[in-house]
Amino acid sequence: MSVSKEKIKSLIAQKRWKNEISRKTIEYNPYRPRKKGPKKKDFEYIRFPTSFSIYSADNEKDSSYLETMNIVSAITRCNPNITQKVNLDFSQTKNIKIASILVLYAAIEIAITRGVRFKIISFPHEYKATKVIKRSGLDKLCRDGILTPDFNSEFIPVISGVGGDYRDEIVDFIQNKIYKNKMSAHTESIYGGAIQEAINNVSYHAYPTIQENNDKKWWAKCDLAGDQLFLAIYDLGVGIPETVMKRTWYGNILQQTYPQIYDKIQSELEKEGVSISEFRYKYGKVTDAMKIAISMVGDVTGTDSSKHGQGSKSIKGLVTDNDIGTLWIYSNDGLYKLKSGSVETIDLPKRIPGTLIQWNIKVDQDEH
Repeated sequence: MSVSKEKIKSLIAQKRWKNEISRKTIEYNPYRPRKKGPKKKDFEYIRFPTSFSIYSADNEKDSSYLETMNIVSAITRCNPNITQKVNLDFSQTKNIKIASILVLYAAIEIAITRGVRFKIISFPHEYKATKVIKRSGLDKLCRDGILTPDFNSEFIPVISGVGGDYRDEIVDFIQNKIYKNKMSAHTESIYGGAIQEAINNVSYHAYPTIQENNDKKWWAKCDLAGDQLFLAIYDLGVGIPETVMKRTWYGNILQQTYPQIYDKIQSELEKEGVSISEFRYKYGKVTDAMKIAISMVGDVTGTDSSKHGQGSKSIKGLVTDNDIGTLWIYSNDGLYKLKSGSVETIDLPKRIPGTLIQWNIKVDQDEH
């Protein structure tokens, strides 16, 4: 006796419903390793989330920061002896931000140097998201394994440099391509100082145990959106919170910036028999976000050592002069945010390796 088509459809629907119920509590991992291919070489598949961004670190209801950093961590952990190829799927991604793609680019480039290969198997359906990927040069990096910046184009991809590389080229690009050669000498000097300061921070502080400049790696990106020029630089060094603890001016600046916390630390250390001069070595007393804020306080005068390369005065000045300027500094477990003259310190839900600094400047082509 034959079974009717309606009966078959009903059985299939029932089976599908039971399957959905049984899998309801299973959490899907978008970056799980795939099975071995025909050549018996492991490859991994990473599906990117709808929003690939790190700007939501202070929003508990938005999971994009955690999803973004989980993917970066997965790429960082790739072992070429186990995973020789990684397929990247952006098909579901609608929103990609420059800061997050800079961190991703760095993780992929480092993995490539270890022998891992990458391939973008699907770009976003959203044109703007695809544009961000291609303008960053990430697709070419994955395809060719290396990317040399071209400063003659209308835009420049992510710049991968060491030491004092490309400082003049970046300023010249902003002058020629962004300002259409209308930038005044004064503005050019300010931009150059801010970019040099950001690069110097990497050379002086990010890699304290490394002597050779060739090993002091950093990544940078600049993009124009309307009349706002966004610049970002990222390194994989020890992080600002680690370096600031060792500075001779740390105690005085902490006392000025967070007097109540300073008094509390002093009280606790006295109970432990530790002198206040040693408190900089007591970890866990001050959050990483606060340590970043301490490093951003103006230079110390008097008997304290100069805070050369730490105050970032040039960058702060540019952001403050911009009505919608925002300075973001991510480092280790902390985020420092300066907007409209107001500072906000945020504890990150997941650690970001190294330091990322991003700021935006208003482009005034009629400044003459």
